Amino acid sequence: SQSKAEEGWVMPRILDVRWVANSFRTVRVVWTSLGALVQHFKNACCDETRSTKDRQMYRGLLDCVQSPEFICDLGLMYDTLHELSLLSQELQSRSITLLRAEHPLKRSIRVIQSFKESPGEKYSEALEAKKTGEYWSTALKTIAKLKSINPGKFLQSLVNNLEKRLSFEDETIKDLSILDQSKWPSKPSIRHGEEQIKRLCKRFNLCTDQALNGMWDLLEEPSSEPKDLKPLMNCMKTFPVSTAECERNFSLMNNISSDKRAVLLISNISNLMMININGPPTSKIDPRKYTRTWLKSHRAASSVRSRQCSVKTPAESKSVWNIL
Repeated sequence: SQSKAEEGWVMPRILDVRWVANSFRTVRVVWTSLGALVQHFKNACCDETRSTKDRQMYRGLLDCVQSPEFICDLGLMYDTLHELSLLSQELQSRSITLLRAEHPLKRSIRVIQSFKESPGEKYSEALEAKKTGEYWSTALKTIAKLKSINPGKFLQSLVNNLEKRLSFEDETIKDLSILDQSKWPSKPSIRHGEEQIKRLCKRFNLCTDQALNGMWDLLEEPSSEPKDLKPLMNCMKTFPVSTAECERNFSLMNNISSDKRAVLLISNISNLMMININGPPTSKIDPRKYTRTWLKSHRAASSVRSRQCSVKTPAESKSVWNIL
C-alpha cells in the first residue's frame, strides 16, 4: 500500500466523493490492489485479537472479493468510469464551451454503447478470469447469492441517462450551434441562420444588424473571423458547461476565509478572490511601487511620527503607591 501511495494511487473516501474521476480512482485502486486486499482480509479474519463480529465481517468481504461476480462487476465499472472520468475532466476545463462540449459528450455515449457489443479491456480480463477460475494468483469461488450486473441493461441505462441529462435539444443551444460550420448544409444560403442570430442578439441585447453582417461575411468566407461576430461569440462563451468553476471559487474562498482569518470583511474576501482568480502571476508584479507607498504612509510602533498616547495617573492611587 505504501508503494501505491507513493505512485499517487490513493483511495479516496467513497461516501464523500461526488466527482466521477475520484470514483474511478477508487475502482482503479481496488482493481490493482486486489491481491493485497485478499491477503489483508485473510489475515484479519484469522486475527484472534479482533472480535468475532469483525472476523466474520472480514470473512464475508474475503468471500466477496474472491467471487467471479465481483471481479466482473469491478471490470465493468472500471471501463465505464474510466470513460466517464475522461469526459468529466474535459468538461471541467476552463476553456470548454457549449459548442465544444457537444462533441466529447456524444463521443463518450458512443464509446459506452460500443461496450455492449465489444467489452472493454478490464471487463474482458474479468471474463477471462471467470473462465479460468483465477485472477492474479487468487482462486475465485462462486457465490450463489451474489448476482452479477447485467452489462447490457446497465450500459443502456447509463446511455439513456446521459442522453436525458445532457440533451442538446434546447432551443437556445440549437441557436448557439448555428456557428458550427460542421452542421451547415453543403451550399448554405446567404440568409442561413438569420432567425437564430436574431434570437441570440435579442437574448444578449446585441446589435442585430452588426451580427447579421458578420454572419453573412462568415457564410461568404468560412475561414474568416468577422469582427462583427466577435461580441456575439464572446457572449456565447459565457454559458457555463459545468459547475467546476463555481466549485473552484468556493474552494478558493474557503482557503482565504480560514479559521485564522475569520474576521475578514466580505469586501476584502471578494477583493482577494478577484486577485487570485483574475490577477497576474507574481512574476509580473513589481513590488517596489507598493513598498515605497507603504514605507511613506505606514506607522510603525517605533516611529517618531506615530501619535503618542498620554498616560493619565489617577490621583487616588498615589497614596497607595507611597505605602508600597
